[in-house]
Amino acid sequence: MASRGDCDHKLVAEVRPEYSDGTSPRWRVCGEWLTGHPAAVAHIIAKGFQEPIIS
Repeated sequence: MASRGDCDHKLVAEVRPEYSDGTSPRWRVCGEWLTGHPAAVAHIIAKGFQEPIIS
């Protein structure tokens, strides 16, 4: 699942957005969520998938 907790399976991303109010939550995206959750699948179909940016 995408959560603030740990993944039961392969971790595929860690998201840290920075909002205008200064908050920066940390979300962990697990492989089974990315390929199986209807909202994630619909987003990828509609907008594609971008590889992580490594800085």
